[in-house]
Amino acid sequence: MDGASYADASTLIALEARTLKPHCAVHSWIVLDLIDDDHSKPTPSSQGNQSDDALTDAVTANVLEPLLPLVLFAHYVEFHSTGRYEKGHSIRTGFAVEYDGRGIFETQDTIYVLLGKGIRRNAPFEVVRLVPHGRVLDDYLTPRRAESRGGIAALADVQDRVYCDLQMSPEQGRELVALVEGLRASGMHPGLESVFMDIEREIGH
Repeated sequence: MDGASYADASTLIALEARTLKPHCAVHSWIVLDLIDDDHSKPTPSSQGNQSDDALTDAVTANVLEPLLPLVLFAHYVEFHSTGRYEKGHSIRTGFAVEYDGRGIFETQDTIYVLLGKGIRRNAPFEVVRLVPHGRVLDDYLTPRRAESRGGIAALADVQDRVYCDLQMSPEQGRELVALVEGLRASGMHPGLESVFMDIEREIGH
C-alpha cells in the first residue's frame, strides 16, 4: 500500500499546528492491527499508556486521547524533528490515536509520516509486545539460524526458510552490498528488510 504524498502536506501542517507534536518520517513500515488470541481486537486502555515518551501533551493536560489497537513498526527512520531517532534507526511505536489508513500515523506525542510503500496486517498483541518499544536494535531484528523465531520475525506467515550459499569475488560482494543498501533506502521492499540486513552483515564485513 502507498504511504503519504505531497497532497498530504496541508494535513500535516494543520496537525503540527494543532498538536505541537514532533514529526518523524519513516520508510519500510508496517501498520499492525493488534488482535488477541481469540482474534478479537484488544482494548488499548486496558494495556496501559504506551505513548512514545513518559510525559505527553495529553498527560500534561490531564486529558488522554482515545487509543486505537494499532501500532507502527518501521525499519528505517528518515528524519525525526527533535532528533530523538537518528536516520537509519528501526522503531516500534505505542498505540495510535489517529490513522488515516494510508500515510499519517499519529500517537499520543508524535506524528509519523509513512513514506513510500508499506504493508498493513494483523498481529497478535502478545507477539508485538515482544518487540521493544521505541528504538529496536538491529541485532534484535535479525533472525538467527537454528533458533526459534521471535519478535517481529514471528509475525511472518511462512515458517519455512530458504538457505542460499553463493560464492563471489570481493568486488562483486561490494557491488552487491551497494545494491542492497540502495534497495533498503528506497523502502520499496519492506518484506525483504531482514534479508537485506543479513546480506549486509554477511558480506559487508
